[in-house]
Amino acid sequence: MGFFMPKIPRLNKLQFRAEGGYTDLPGFDCCGYYYSNQHYNSGYTNFGQIIGSWVGRQGRGIQGTATYWLSARNEIDLTFRKQAANPALLGGGTLYDGRAGATHMLSPSLELSGFLQYERWNFPLLAATTQTNVAVSIQLSFLPPGGMTATKLLHTVKH
Repeated sequence: MGFFMPKIPRLNKLQFRAEGGYTDLPGFDCCGYYYSNQHYNSGYTNFGQIIGSWVGRQGRGIQGTATYWLSARNEIDLTFRKQAANPALLGGGTLYDGRAGATHMLSPSLELSGFLQYERWNFPLLAATTQTNVAVSIQLSFLPPGGMTATKLLHTVKH
């Protein structure tokens, strides 16, 4: 469940998206874990593994993203996410992460983008202590003139 605001009042260049969900039923801790529905007997799963949800099996989570559009092709974004797995499922655990990123067009055919992400997680089954990591990415992209995609460009070069 979530919501999306393409424009924040008085801040027309700012958009906000937030969502949250859970796959552990409130008050169901007494009986282990549960995941099924009446319409599809195995629920939304692939060989018993839940798919289609970033929350995961027996989890709860929230995430939010704010994007500020400097122009139609230049933006800055901030993201926060929290996930928690029920202790009844393999001892549970938590994950927090935050990300800041930006995209800037240097010219009509050259784009610079990057992000910095910090993550902190604690899943006792995987590691005895809380773990942290940092990821940094910088990307320089060439966009062929005339709106050509990479496929069209390769096709043009072949002939």
